[in-house]
Amino acid sequence: MGDEGIVKVGRPRSSRVLWPVLLALLAVVGLVASVRIGLTSVGAAECPPISPPSSPSLSPPISCPVSPPVSTTTTTLPATTTTLPPTTTTTIFTQPPAITSGPVTSFTAGSPGSFTFTGTGTPTPTFSITGALPAGVTFNPATGVLSGTPASGTAGNYPVTVTASNGVSPNAVQSFTLVVILPQGYRLVGSDGGVFAYGGSQFYGSTGSVQLNQPMVGIAPTTTGGGYWLVAADGGVFAYGDAQFYGSTASVRLDQPMVAMAATPSGRGYWLVAADGGIFAFGDARFFGSTGSIRLNQPVVGMAAARSGAGYWMVAADGGIFAFGDAEFFGSTGSVRLNRPMVSMAPTESGRGYWLVAADGGIFAFGDAPFYGSTGSIPLNQPMVDMVATPSGLGYWLAAADGGVFAYGDAQFFGSTGGIRLNRPIVAASR
Repeated sequence: MGDEGIVKVGRPRSSRVLWPVLLALLAVVGLVASVRIGLTSVGAAECPPISPPSSPSLSPPISCPVSPPVSTTTTTLPATTTTLPPTTTTTIFTQPPAITSGPVTSFTAGSPGSFTFTGTGTPTPTFSITGALPAGVTFNPATGVLSGTPASGTAGNYPVTVTASNGVSPNAVQSFTLVVILPQGYRLVGSDGGVFAYGGSQFYGSTGSVQLNQPMVGIAPTTTGGGYWLVAADGGVFAYGDAQFYGSTASVRLDQPMVAMAATPSGRGYWLVAADGGIFAFGDARFFGSTGSIRLNQPVVGMAAARSGAGYWMVAADGGIFAFGDAEFFGSTGSVRLNRPMVSMAPTESGRGYWLVAADGGIFAFGDAPFYGSTGSIPLNQPMVDMVATPSGLGYWLAAADGGVFAYGDAQFFGSTGGIRLNRPIVAASR
């Protein structure tokens, strides 16, 4: 058979041409799919899907950064226990005020002084005062300090009321007294009324050039120290400086002569005492009793006023003590044999004691009166006639008839008439 009868089956030419193209296209599609699968496996979050190319031409390889593998680390922190501080409750305590400082202090006229009020209480209390203070002295409520220099002539007692307050009831209230005392000094008076002043005591006048009916026997200072009274044996009274005349017995017939006098604490009166213990009261001085009708073993030689002004003492030559009013009896030498008779007495600052002095300068102390010394064993040119306590009460002066002065305790010596020829002897002394 010839070739003509055989039908040959073959691929059309066009298919032979397209087949290679188709294979190439499939290859490209497979490559793209594999790349996409690879990228997706690396991490879809980092590389977005790639769309297949729109043309069969191959694009450059796509590189996608690969993140390093993520390592997970677990950190275990130690257990911590926190301890909170306990709840604190603050309690505020309050306490009413109380005043702990004393009820009295003393300043010296002409010298600076200071006193601080103290107290207890919560909150801390503050202080106020009501009442008159002497010129030159002020109170500072911010510090609770009373201070200043009392002016000359302001000696005396200044009662005030002190109040401590801190906002908690009740307030504390105290009666307080500022005592302005005289500066140290003394006066001597002769029987002719001549006055000799020493130290801080001033001279205000005398009867040294006056003809007297009776000799002088006593002297008493005013509370301020700015004056004094003199008394004669007939009870005649002579006032000098700021001393006021309140009466006398100059026109009265006396059974016994006057021997001494004492001023009231206010300075607005005085007592006169006679040798028989008869008492004569003038001004605001009150009568509390006497020995005028009593037979005495020895005559009265001196007297002293109680600090309150509501009593007085008298001393006899044998040292017997007679107490009247609120003046208390602390002892005497009435039953003691004395070498020399008593001539005078002086009370302590507190009024809780007194000193007696004999003509030889022997000192006898009673109550809270301390003994500071005496001339009891010293030969004297002239006998002692009087004694004067210092403003502090911590000493005394003794005065002799020739004006000799002997100082003991805190008493300072300012001078005397011991070396002076006197017209008449010294008979009394005072501050």
